[in-house]
Amino acid sequence: MNTLLRVAAHASALICLTSAVILTAACSQEDERVDDALPVLITQKPPHLGPLRLESKMTLETVSNLFPTFQVTSGQAMSEGMAYPVLRVWTSAHEPLFVIAVNPDNPVEGQVEIESAAIRLGNGAAVGQSFSALGTTFVYDECLPGMEEQSGKVYCPLKNSPTISYVFNGSYSGPDGEVPPKEALQNFTVSSIVWDRR
Repeated sequence: MNTLLRVAAHASALICLTSAVILTAACSQEDERVDDALPVLITQKPPHLGPLRLESKMTLETVSNLFPTFQVTSGQAMSEGMAYPVLRVWTSAHEPLFVIAVNPDNPVEGQVEIESAAIRLGNGAAVGQSFSALGTTFVYDECLPGMEEQSGKVYCPLKNSPTISYVFNGSYSGPDGEVPPKEALQNFTVSSIVWDRR
């Protein structure tokens, strides 16, 4: 009888231990999902990228506080031979997510450029999608050609949120400074998404 009691007690303890391990693993996975949660660029007015809103200051301190699970670094980028300040936001694995062009004179202004397909718009669009797949979300006649260093790219603002634009890139043998015809754009894909906060 004593032997049976000891066996039963051992089995009960083993079940409890197994349950605790499963519960711990489940909690760890949940925490990981929270840490890896990526912001969505909401396109309805007023647009915002997760906690980054129109009134948010584009400073290293503010952006770091808004995205505590990501790495935020300050640096410079070049445009037409001129350097300008930027903030770069990365995942914990150092994968680029988006770049913020900072206006030192007015830290509330600036431009956010999404570089990663992991960050989606509220309408489901993302970097890497094709011109043809997104054709109903913008008006072709409102698209503009990229200039200077952006030559060859096409900027298409969203229908209901003109401060947000898809940046399409692809191969086209026509003249610079013109938006290629629709037929030539069908295989262009989104290389980045720009939110102009000015």
